[in-house]
Amino acid sequence: MVVFMRRTLGLLGCGVCVVGVACSAAKPGSSADRDTASGGSLAISGSGAGASAGASVGATGGSLMLMTTGGVPMSGSGGEPIDTGPCATLSVQTVEVVPTVDLLVDTSGSMFKAPAPFWGPLSEALLDPTGVVKQLQDKVRFGFTSFTGVGNGAMCPLLKTVPYALNNYDAINAVYGAIAATYNGQKWETPTHAAVDAAAADLAAFVPVPAGPKFILLVTDGSPDTCWQNDPQCGQDASIKAVQDAYAKGISTYVLGIGDILDPAADGCNSGRCGKDYLQDIANAGTGQPVEPTTDNNYQYSGCVANSPTKALVATYAATGAGAAAPYYTVSGMGTASDVTPLVTAIKQALLQTRSCTFAMTATLPTGMTTGVKITTKGEKGMFSYNGTPLTYNDPNGWTLSADQTGITLSGSVCDSWKTDGGTLTGSFPCEVTFDPVPPPPPPR
Repeated sequence: MVVFMRRTLGLLGCGVCVVGVACSAAKPGSSADRDTASGGSLAISGSGAGASAGASVGATGGSLMLMTTGGVPMSGSGGEPIDTGPCATLSVQTVEVVPTVDLLVDTSGSMFKAPAPFWGPLSEALLDPTGVVKQLQDKVRFGFTSFTGVGNGAMCPLLKTVPYALNNYDAINAVYGAIAATYNGQKWETPTHAAVDAAAADLAAFVPVPAGPKFILLVTDGSPDTCWQNDPQCGQDASIKAVQDAYAKGISTYVLGIGDILDPAADGCNSGRCGKDYLQDIANAGTGQPVEPTTDNNYQYSGCVANSPTKALVATYAATGAGAAAPYYTVSGMGTASDVTPLVTAIKQALLQTRSCTFAMTATLPTGMTTGVKITTKGEKGMFSYNGTPLTYNDPNGWTLSADQTGITLSGSVCDSWKTDGGTLTGSFPCEVTFDPVPPPPPPR
């Protein structure tokens, strides 16, 4: 337990002290030590902005304020009462975790040509000076990977990448902007499995400072093929497997389907689960949920399976009818300027899923030093409310201390509401709750 004595830091030895409530202190073992300490609270307030298309991903969680007022008699070495004077103010801030997101963008030939050339509208949605990346680059650690394939073997996949960083708009814009100039009219392919494998390996090797969650946002306009079978577009099993493998590494995947992928006939997908069914399967795999199997008995004989290294299905499937319904996102336009606004909305909705519901705590001591705060006893006595509604500790739709006890985590429907709507988080810890100082989280980079 951290003890702040008045002669050194201007605080009484009451563990966590309170707003507007005095704390008692006494010699160890005295009756005052056991019986006269006043209750108190650690007051917490937080706010986050935004809903739907206008939501701000990664908004600051808020702040905690800790203060005691008023002097309380305290036993001196001879038993005489002494006046300790007012406690000082201790301000504690909550810090929302910064996510790392790889923007994994399909650069197959259909992205550049009729009937639905989405490369331009997607560029504007992502990289316009008022677009998504510019708006969120100080709150999300973005990286970028474009993917295609030209034939089999060494030309699959072809990737262009930008390493993950905060404030990464300029680097991503430079690489993205140059890709269209290289398109030569060829039938560039969609080897989604290979691209996800590469992105997941890169993310797994990346060490964010401070530690935080990792995600792939897959944007694609076509059903996948594979690096061993270009046509037909039958690479669903390999892609689902890659996304499931990424999830096993701690990397979630969200998917945005645009243009041709929403029309299987136009897309050339004629076996297995196509179109929105395929997007649903990727969404489920990307969040660790059950994936529906295909009812197409001939799919296992398609070139993408029969010519694969394993000669068999490799993804993990649930029983028929037991697939989940994770969110996925679509824009079904024709790749024109009118699609920019729907793209912005869909991208932001997907990125909201990367928003963290865990908040670290830091404290500024009277000495001016900043420290982290680790709750050591009776943290369950904390009282929190979200948008004025009381939350229950350790409830599926309430709050808990984070695993390392240096922050709090919102759960279930409360977490879902925080991600999509933001709001206000308030709460208190009574004076009997104790804490230890720990290293504060380093500034994100």
